[in-house]
Amino acid sequence: MERPRIRFYAADDGARVAWSMHGSGYPLVRLSTFMTHLLLDWETSVWRHWLDDLGTRFTYIRYDERGCGLSSRDPESITPEAWVGDLDGVINSS
Repeated sequence: MERPRIRFYAADDGARVAWSMHGSGYPLVRLSTFMTHLLLDWETSVWRHWLDDLGTRFTYIRYDERGCGLSSRDPESITPEAWVGDLDGVINSS
């Protein structure tokens, strides 16, 4: 499967949240977790088979949490409210 294009959502506090989607079908959003990387996940045997399989059944949407991967490395806010706002922003951007 071809790697998806990386996009960025700009949060109200200026943080840039990297996200991508691939596949087709009903949307499935993966909540971000610590230590994600949208590009490197495709390189590892831990995640590659999941990305391939989920992309065959869903439009799979995922994002790098603030401070991780391709998202802003030093955001102003790392709070539950900011994380919920990022999830909402990614969903509305997709």
